[in-house]
Amino acid sequence: MKHTTISTVAICLLASSTVLADAPVDLKKYEYGGDQASLLAVERQAEDSMVDKAKQSRMAAKLLDVMTDKEATLAAKQHAGIMLRICGTEAEVPALANMLGGGKLGEFARQAIERIPAKAAGKALRDSLGKLKGPALVAVINSTANRHDRQAVGALIGLTGSGDASVAAAAAHALGRIGGTEAAACLKRLAANGKNAELAQAYLSCGIIAMDFGDKTAAAGIFDTLADAKYPASVRRGALPGQLLLADDPGVLLGKWLDGDDPEAYRVAADNISKQANDWLLACCKGKPVDKAILFAEILASRGEKAALPILTEAAKAKDNQVLRVRGIAAMAKVGNRDSVSLLIDALDEEAPILRAAVKVLSTMPSNLIDKAGLEVYKKSDGRQRATLGDVLVARRMTAAVGLLLELAKIENDADLRADVSFALVTLGDEKTLPKLVDIILAVKDRKHCDKMETTYLEIAKKHENTVEPILAAMKDDAGTARLLSVLGRVGGKTALKKIEEAVASENQQLKAAGIRAICNWPDASVADQLAKLAKEDKDKGVRISALRAYIRVVSLKSDRPTEKSLDMLQKAFEVAERPEEMILVTDRVSTVRDMKTLRWLVALLDNEVVAQEACRSIVDLAHHRYLRNPNRDEFAKALKKVIEISKDTSTVERAKGYLEGV
Repeated sequence: MKHTTISTVAICLLASSTVLADAPVDLKKYEYGGDQASLLAVERQAEDSMVDKAKQSRMAAKLLDVMTDKEATLAAKQHAGIMLRICGTEAEVPALANMLGGGKLGEFARQAIERIPAKAAGKALRDSLGKLKGPALVAVINSTANRHDRQAVGALIGLTGSGDASVAAAAAHALGRIGGTEAAACLKRLAANGKNAELAQAYLSCGIIAMDFGDKTAAAGIFDTLADAKYPASVRRGALPGQLLLADDPGVLLGKWLDGDDPEAYRVAADNISKQANDWLLACCKGKPVDKAILFAEILASRGEKAALPILTEAAKAKDNQVLRVRGIAAMAKVGNRDSVSLLIDALDEEAPILRAAVKVLSTMPSNLIDKAGLEVYKKSDGRQRATLGDVLVARRMTAAVGLLLELAKIENDADLRADVSFALVTLGDEKTLPKLVDIILAVKDRKHCDKMETTYLEIAKKHENTVEPILAAMKDDAGTARLLSVLGRVGGKTALKKIEEAVASENQQLKAAGIRAICNWPDASVADQLAKLAKEDKDKGVRISALRAYIRVVSLKSDRPTEKSLDMLQKAFEVAERPEEMILVTDRVSTVRDMKTLRWLVALLDNEVVAQEACRSIVDLAHHRYLRNPNRDEFAKALKKVIEISKDTSTVERAKGYLEGV
């Protein structure tokens, strides 16, 4: 139904008592989708009538009048029926009962009768059980269940034998919802062969209702019956907990189920043993093989009970049973000892499920058990074990490992060790770590190793405002300064730039070369002017090339600079380029400048044999951005067609075709 306007609702809600009195009359004309003013007025009046029985009776009579008026619309009758669910009285029941079975109107009446809290309403529904058929009868059966009408049980029992399967099923379901001795007896008989899950479920409901009413004897009989293995598993999973709840000694029953070969009983027992005391759990462990005892040991371990550890250890060593090993290892977190740590560390060389369980436990065990042992093993380990132990160190935030990591960081020509140590140091290191990293950078000779240590310094420094003080403090002579300028350039900042500019201007060629390398490593475009000057004016061609490539890189980084300015800077770099490599680099990086002027420049470059193929790729990269492509469909269409025509790269052509379809 469409919403009425705010003004209409306001008028309705503020209407005078005279207007409200006429609301049911106005309702008679309501059509689906029409103005809802009359609906809202009737709802307001129905709710207001509930404070006074006389007003309620008058309102209910008016609503019944709507339902019996031949001139009233079906929509009006439906709404009147809905309101009778709120304010209907015994007086309306006879008329409503006469409507039962009468199509949609009968359904409106049934729903109203179901909600009327009068004995006559229940009787009307019961009487109709013997008169109606098909869906209408099923609906009334459901209403008796909704009212939990035990006086309807006799009739419902009779209907369970109906030739209409839907009626018989509805009657059985209703009996399960109503409960009681008669209903339970009928359902027990119907469900006796154990093949019909719905009948058995209805019988189970009788047991639950009996429990709610405090009739433990009746409930126990039902649960005992349905616990039999012939009944569906879904039903037994409801009956078995009922048995357990009523048992004089739940522990005895749990023990029986756990030792038996009934999978459903075992499952229910396993779900409930956590409620038992430690003594009971310990007693259950005795004399059982580890695969049976593990269940109890896991619960004990979760409570910190050390007596569970021998069982967990045996399980963790069960070489032929991966699942059991994982369970044993995973439960050790709260009860493990130093011997457990050795076992867990050995497990780091095992298959993935076992390894993951060991890492999780090692990451949470007390420091007094794991820290010293873990570091000793880390120092000697290699390969996957060392990498995994690194994960443990990081997960534990084991800052005590930093000293060892720095010692290992001095070892050159071992790429795996270098990667493992750097990973751990980046997480665990702090400002105090930085000076020691600087010492390592000064000492190592392998270029790759030095680069990795510089990167490690950079990542730690980012967490501490990109501090350069440790680097500056270590620049005690020209050789040390030259060695450290590279990392200084990667960190960046005004202080670093001043030092690097001094080096670039130095007469010392080693310092100057290191300063140029440092400024070429700069992390942002703040040195663009210096790089541009070097690219144009330096006498050394190698310097010009390095500076130009660095200039192209920093200019194309994300910045607040206007796109037109960035494009202009890259175009000038293109003009300065002495080699095809740098021209191609500009053509590639210019796609980061998302502007239509960039597209037009790239289209012009399609006639340049040196960069045409790279220009094709960059045009396609620009077309990827819908906010740029969609408002400029015609220009992009022309550019993409030309790309398809001249590109030699299959992937570029396919992407261009896809974006061309998009425009």
